[in-house]
Amino acid sequence: MIFEIFIDPDGDTHSYYELEVNAFGTPWDLLLLKPYRDGGPAVTGWDIAGLQLVPILTGQSIIRLILTKAGRFEYKIPLSALKECSKGGKMPKAGDQWRIDFFEGGMAYCH
Repeated sequence: MIFEIFIDPDGDTHSYYELEVNAFGTPWDLLLLKPYRDGGPAVTGWDIAGLQLVPILTGQSIIRLILTKAGRFEYKIPLSALKECSKGGKMPKAGDQWRIDFFEGGMAYCH
Protein backbone atom coordinates (compact mmCIF):
# COMPACT_ATOMS: atom_id res chain seq x y z
CA MET A 1 0.00 0.00 0.00
CA ILE A 2 1.07 3.55 -0.64
CA PHE A 3 -0.15 6.93 0.48
CA GLU A 4 0.23 9.95 -1.79
CA ILE A 5 -0.07 13.67 -1.20
CA PHE A 6 -0.39 16.11 -4.10
CA ILE A 7 0.21 19.82 -3.46
CA ASP A 8 -0.57 22.42 -6.12
CA PRO A 9 0.00 25.90 -4.65
CA ASP A 10 -1.88 27.84 -7.33
CA GLY A 11 -4.42 25.12 -8.24
CA ASP A 12 -3.75 25.16 -12.00
CA THR A 13 -2.73 21.43 -12.20
CA HIS A 14 0.73 22.48 -13.45
CA SER A 15 3.87 22.82 -11.33
CA TYR A 16 2.79 20.65 -8.43
CA TYR A 17 4.44 18.40 -5.87
CA GLU A 18 3.84 14.73 -5.20
CA LEU A 19 4.92 12.80 -2.12
CA GLU A 20 4.48 9.02 -1.96
CA VAL A 21 5.17 6.92 1.13
CA ASN A 22 5.00 3.14 1.36
CA ALA A 23 4.20 1.02 4.45
CA PHE A 24 7.87 0.93 5.38
CA GLY A 25 7.99 4.73 5.57
CA THR A 26 10.09 5.06 2.44
CA PRO A 27 9.32 8.43 0.82
CA TRP A 28 9.51 9.33 -2.85
CA ASP A 29 8.99 12.97 -3.68
CA LEU A 30 8.88 14.56 -7.08
CA LEU A 31 7.91 17.70 -8.91
CA LEU A 32 5.66 17.75 -11.98
CA LEU A 33 5.89 20.83 -14.17
CA LYS A 34 2.80 19.69 -16.05
CA PRO A 35 0.58 16.61 -15.71
CA TYR A 36 1.53 13.34 -17.37
CA ARG A 37 -1.54 13.67 -19.61
CA ASP A 38 -0.04 16.90 -21.01
CA GLY A 39 3.33 15.25 -21.67
CA GLY A 40 4.92 16.37 -18.43
CA PRO A 41 7.90 14.40 -17.21
CA ALA A 42 8.43 13.92 -13.48
CA VAL A 43 11.40 15.74 -11.98
CA THR A 44 12.52 12.89 -9.74
CA GLY A 45 15.78 14.53 -8.70
CA TRP A 46 13.83 17.15 -6.75
CA ASP A 47 13.53 16.63 -2.99
CA ILE A 48 11.37 18.18 -0.28
CA ALA A 49 14.06 19.83 1.83
CA GLY A 50 13.49 19.18 5.52
CA LEU A 51 10.84 16.47 5.01
CA GLN A 52 10.27 14.36 8.14
CA LEU A 53 8.13 11.24 8.43
CA VAL A 54 7.36 10.17 11.97
CA PRO A 55 5.72 6.74 12.37
CA ILE A 56 2.66 6.66 14.58
CA LEU A 57 2.30 3.23 16.15
CA THR A 58 -1.05 2.04 17.45
CA GLY A 59 0.12 -0.67 19.82
CA GLN A 60 0.28 -3.21 16.98
CA SER A 61 3.60 -4.62 15.92
CA ILE A 62 5.25 -2.86 13.00
CA ILE A 63 5.00 -6.09 10.97
CA ARG A 64 1.23 -6.15 11.42
CA LEU A 65 1.03 -2.51 10.32
CA ILE A 66 3.01 -3.30 7.19
CA LEU A 67 0.82 -6.25 6.30
CA THR A 68 -2.54 -4.68 7.02
CA LYS A 69 -2.31 -1.06 5.90
CA ALA A 70 -0.01 1.62 4.60
CA GLY A 71 1.01 2.53 8.13
CA ARG A 72 0.38 5.80 9.87
CA PHE A 73 2.80 8.67 9.67
CA GLU A 74 2.92 12.30 10.65
CA TYR A 75 4.27 14.30 7.73
CA LYS A 76 6.29 17.42 8.42
CA ILE A 77 6.82 19.44 5.26
CA PRO A 78 8.41 22.88 5.64
CA LEU A 79 6.46 25.45 3.62
CA SER A 80 9.76 26.95 2.48
CA ALA A 81 10.41 23.75 0.48
CA LEU A 82 7.18 24.29 -1.46
CA LYS A 83 7.40 27.95 -2.38
CA GLU A 84 9.08 27.48 -5.77
CA CYS A 85 5.73 26.52 -7.38
CA SER A 86 3.69 29.15 -5.55
CA LYS A 87 2.70 32.41 -7.22
CA GLY A 88 5.81 34.54 -7.43
CA GLY A 89 7.81 31.91 -5.55
CA LYS A 90 6.56 33.34 -2.25
CA MET A 91 5.50 31.81 1.04
CA PRO A 92 1.73 31.64 1.60
CA LYS A 93 0.12 34.43 3.56
CA ALA A 94 -3.17 34.64 5.45
CA GLY A 95 -6.07 34.11 3.04
CA ASP A 96 -4.08 32.20 0.40
CA GLN A 97 -5.49 28.83 -0.64
CA TRP A 98 -3.41 25.92 -1.91
CA ARG A 99 -4.90 22.88 -3.60
CA ILE A 100 -4.05 19.55 -1.94
CA ASP A 101 -5.25 16.01 -2.59
CA PHE A 102 -4.66 12.62 -0.99
CA PHE A 103 -4.69 9.07 -2.32
CA GLU A 104 -4.26 5.75 -0.55
CA GLY A 105 -4.03 2.42 -2.32
CA GLY A 106 -2.05 0.43 -4.80
CA MET A 107 0.83 -1.89 -4.18
CA ALA A 108 4.25 -0.59 -3.28
CA TYR A 109 7.14 -2.87 -4.07
CA CYS A 110 10.41 -2.45 -2.23
CA HIS A 111 13.68 -3.93 -3.35
